[in-house]
Amino acid sequence: MKKCLWILLVSFGLFSCSNTEDKFPEPSFVPFEKQEVLSSYDLKLIESTGNSINLYANRNKIVFIHYWNTTDKDIDDNIEMMQKLYHDYKLKIDFYFITDDTQPNVRKYIKDNNLLFPNFYIGSTPLRPLVFGKLPKSYLISKSGRIVMNQEGVANWNSDSLRETIDDLLKQ
Repeated sequence: MKKCLWILLVSFGLFSCSNTEDKFPEPSFVPFEKQEVLSSYDLKLIESTGNSINLYANRNKIVFIHYWNTTDKDIDDNIEMMQKLYHDYKLKIDFYFITDDTQPNVRKYIKDNNLLFPNFYIGSTPLRPLVFGKLPKSYLISKSGRIVMNQEGVANWNSDSLRETIDDLLKQ
């Protein structure tokens, strides 16, 4: 009996301490020879304040784009991991969290979850290799405009491989 109780307690302890990130796959990195290059950065984005900006100002910089919606089924886990990544890299790379959701829904979600990342809305047709069909969708773009990561769906945004890739891009 004591042995069964011990096994139960140890098992519960292991499962209750498991990391949320471990249940999601690694982001999808694109092999160098298959990486598409953005021929244009002419993408108009609208801030939550109504100001418009253009992605063109960020050419020659590392850019992380995440297209999301408050109705995504794994939104809480996904955004929690994104928030950690944003916190660690916000001064090193440019982040664009883009949504097609309504402003009231987005404001409420951001407030309710104490999120600090900048949110944008699309103000023009998305750039050619960037396809925002199925949500969530994420891209990591190098300084030279190469799409080095193209992830559809939720991923482990705090994986060692993603952080190593970003760190390597920062050294270039």
